[in-house]
Amino acid sequence: MTYTISKEVDKIVEQQLEVIKRIILENCSPKSIILFGSYGKGEGTIFNNKPFNDYDIYLVEDKKRDDKFYEDLGKKASKEIGFGGEEFIETLNESYDRNRFFHVDIRGLQYNKINKLKKGQRTFEIKYASKILYGEDVRSKININESDVSLSEAWRHAFNKSCLLLLSINKERFNNNFQKDEKLITAYYSIKTFLACCDILLILRNRFKPTYSERNYLFKELYSSEFPDLVKKIDFATKLKLNFQITKIKDVVKFWKEA
Repeated sequence: MTYTISKEVDKIVEQQLEVIKRIILENCSPKSIILFGSYGKGEGTIFNNKPFNDYDIYLVEDKKRDDKFYEDLGKKASKEIGFGGEEFIETLNESYDRNRFFHVDIRGLQYNKINKLKKGQRTFEIKYASKILYGEDVRSKININESDVSLSEAWRHAFNKSCLLLLSINKERFNNNFQKDEKLITAYYSIKTFLACCDILLILRNRFKPTYSERNYLFKELYSSEFPDLVKKIDFATKLKLNFQITKIKDVVKFWKEA
């Protein structure tokens, strides 16, 4: 399978996902394991020739479980692949350490409610931009298309990404006093915030695509005349999202200041 733009990194991702799948199957019996998010799209972020940030996984099961089961399972899977399994957005005023906060985010979906999922961006991406790691391909049961992604989803998406950016900046970081990997996560969330702007403007046109690359292409098609500078920034942000190079961090700072 393709998880990133690099065949070398894909091998690492494949190995880690095999471990994660084993841990899941040792602890429960899902009908399906779905890889969601950037790696499900085939556009997982690369940093120094390794996967960056997290894996998003859905378990489709007959029964409903409480969130703690999935949180504990995610932490166990994270540790098995050599990471801390904590979520940075759930901590305040702590230094960002990539190894500590790389995590496996596991959530549950009930099998008999797959056809009743809310018609939002997440559901759209599960159907059209995910990978089945195990079991039944339940995506055919989901009924949604790009025009179903509503304006309310655009607002939710805007607040979500901008809040993540704000959470990555405390007083010390705002004064350019970064520790450990803090500059990385702040730059990363700034890029994600710009990509959210792309998503919002596409949703406003009742147009949406499941992957970053497709959205970037469509954004150029729809907005090149109206927002030429923003089109360039979205293109830059998309490319950097796919291959997050430390040598490019200074470009992110410049990119942000000129926004």
